[in-house]
Amino acid sequence: VALSPCSLLTLRKWAYDATLRAIEKAAADDVAAFLRSTELFPRDKVSDVDLKALAARLKAVTVRPGDQIVAANDLGKGVFFIRQGRAAVSARTQTLVTVVLDGSAEVPE
Repeated sequence: VALSPCSLLTLRKWAYDATLRAIEKAAADDVAAFLRSTELFPRDKVSDVDLKALAARLKAVTVRPGDQIVAANDLGKGVFFIRQGRAAVSARTQTLVTVVLDGSAEVPE
């Protein structure tokens, strides 16, 4: 029930669902391209179909500086691919590796 003059934008459910599927596919293709750019998924070991299937299952998460991503002794929490930004892997108070945006790793001396 409109309580005042309204201007609506409408889209049939089937069209909405198709649009969401296209967006999800585009996002999965983008993630698959990122994964392929790493050394972890070489073409001779992982097919494009399998890589896209993996990419479609990954969930994007944004963390703020200082947020703990994973802690020592966490069991089976999962795997993390840092797509953007920097994160440090530490044991106790010693930084073991710092990962940077381009996928390279900095190991302190």
